[in-house]
Amino acid sequence: RNTVEQRGPAHRKALAFLAMLAIGLGSTACDFLDPTNVDNPRTTDEDLAQAEEPTAALVPGLEAQFARLVNTTIVATECASDNYQINGTGIDNTWDSPEDITPQVANSTGTSTGVYWNAQELKALANFLIDDIIPDDETATAEDIALAHYYRGMAFLILGENFSFAPLEEDGQPVPASQILALAVADLNLATGGGSTMGLAAQAALARAYRWQGEASLAASAANQVLSSDPEFLFQQGTDANSIDNSGYWFLVGRALQEMQPLPKMDFLDPKYLNRDDDIAVAKAEEMHLILAEVALAASQYSAAKGHLGDAIRLAKSRPTIQWVDEDARSNADLTIRPRDASIQ
Repeated sequence: RNTVEQRGPAHRKALAFLAMLAIGLGSTACDFLDPTNVDNPRTTDEDLAQAEEPTAALVPGLEAQFARLVNTTIVATECASDNYQINGTGIDNTWDSPEDITPQVANSTGTSTGVYWNAQELKALANFLIDDIIPDDETATAEDIALAHYYRGMAFLILGENFSFAPLEEDGQPVPASQILALAVADLNLATGGGSTMGLAAQAALARAYRWQGEASLAASAANQVLSSDPEFLFQQGTDANSIDNSGYWFLVGRALQEMQPLPKMDFLDPKYLNRDDDIAVAKAEEMHLILAEVALAASQYSAAKGHLGDAIRLAKSRPTIQWVDEDARSNADLTIRPRDASIQ
């Protein structure tokens, strides 16, 4: 229950603003806030109410927390799904055996494997903006409101994808993933309107959420809307080398231990990120083709499914590639070299 919401209203609201400051508004911060009435280092919701454009000031904080959530989701799910095996001390090796994961492991506050905490943190920050700030902010634009709903929708989606149950309010009982996914759908639908720059990303996330719900026709409809709008759609969350860098890079390339090692038959996946400031793909057209293929398979439409899979492969092969000399020794945990004979090529 270690979320911002569950530390008390005043502390929650103070942290919501401090999180915004931490992401690097830098020299632009003074454009948003007049600190005249701040008598101590703690900024409160009353101070925020005096900001000229409080919604615009806080939306970048949501994006920053979303970047952290994307980071930790990548690392945790790659290990839990066995795309990668943990080889080293930088990641708790219980992620290799999901049945052994404890609340303490998933609830860490870092951007490596704290997927639960970071999702709850994003949800709490978005709640503060949507429930406490936007209703009284006449300067809130349709774009910023849509962005707030997108980020909260993604927090719900990632919680619902990765956890069977989770509490959503202070001292609340855990609710099932089905209810959390329904909340994701509601927010993501709100994020598709208003000409939002995140409209297609929200539509792609809807396809993903409907798939989890087993809503085949709705998932197919959302996926087709993305593809008809942009057949090569790609949405990536940016990172940088100064504040929020790419966690996957460090565990694949940057650190000497290279803790994330692909299983031998998955070697072609490695490495996905070559630089500490590489962007991370959140949604793309290939996923829409795969969702359509799954919908077709569920309906025993095998020829149509084969066509969708072919579309996904052709699109993936058309993406830019980078040449890179892979000097990773592919060591096992005991530093022996992994097999490289013909049987596993």
